[in-house]
Amino acid sequence: MIGPLLLDADKIVASEDARAAGRVLEAVVHLARHNGALSGESGIAEYEDALFRLTLQADERARQAMSLLLTDLSLFPIRLTTLLAADDAVTVASPILTAALCLEDRVLIDCSTYQSLDHRVAIAKRSVLSEPVTEVLVDRSEHLVLRTVVNNLGARFSQKGFSRIIDNAAADESLALAVAARSDLPRHHFVRLVAVVPVGLKQILGSRFLGENVSATSAISVPVTPECLTPSDQQAAFAAFDRDYGEMVIDEHAVECAARQHHVDAVAVMLSRLGQTDFHRAREIIADSKLEPLLILARAAGLSWATTRLILSLRNGGLGSSMSDIDHAIVSFERIKPTIAKQVLALRTNSAIHNQTLARS
Repeated sequence: MIGPLLLDADKIVASEDARAAGRVLEAVVHLARHNGALSGESGIAEYEDALFRLTLQADERARQAMSLLLTDLSLFPIRLTTLLAADDAVTVASPILTAALCLEDRVLIDCSTYQSLDHRVAIAKRSVLSEPVTEVLVDRSEHLVLRTVVNNLGARFSQKGFSRIIDNAAADESLALAVAARSDLPRHHFVRLVAVVPVGLKQILGSRFLGENVSATSAISVPVTPECLTPSDQQAAFAAFDRDYGEMVIDEHAVECAARQHHVDAVAVMLSRLGQTDFHRAREIIADSKLEPLLILARAAGLSWATTRLILSLRNGGLGSSMSDIDHAIVSFERIKPTIAKQVLALRTNSAIHNQTLARS
């Protein structure tokens, strides 16, 4: 029944007549809707090649009609579906982007990257979304996309994705409440969320999701001084770290997250693991007023200058506000090679252990 309509598909495509291709496509859609001409996977598979070529040539109205037909019938031949999903016209792409589960992540990522806001909103409504796709969706910080995808229980988020969402939730109460309500939000991200939202919202988050009264200063810490760091219970520090950051991959992003929360013990735990040194040694270096030991530890841990400066800001007095102080620190940081930093740190750690052993004896 559809076959005769497609006999001249090659000629129509060769003519580059968008309206002629559209008329044939609309006729196919009409037959499919009223006579079941494309019922089942085998029915559409027989004609997919011709339909693909006509859709590529047809005008927007006909492409939209084909998109809606496939969505209504839940028939998604992969070539034709991918073509429609990548359409610049959101009226064509949107139904497919939302409903076609056969679309590969690479297609969704490309559409999220290069197409319009409306395309991204359509993708954010999909019943299933992987971490690589949501990372791209949240990266632009578009509020409509963020709210849509965070409220989508079928969406999964990476650590980076959650971090980006919380960055935006600081100034968006509805987004903050939505992400806080997610059962898959790791505790350390919830802790950070409470830290960045306005005071009034801290109370709401605490009472609604923790059953606690969160004070206005609950997420605010004073700069760290050497007095704050003598001596600490390492077991308690590691227990707190496992509770708040246990699910997080220990890398520079994790260090940055902990430093922004003024979680000094957590920063020390991470630096001790990344820099392969003792926890107490890492903690002392963070609190020390000397610049060089921290720069060496940061280099050994593979940190960038931006994250190192965050850690420096935890100290009493911070880095200093003058440009000369900052320039001196940057130059010193850049001069230290990571390989040399690891060797120096290992020597100093071993020396400190040796001295402690002698003192005990």
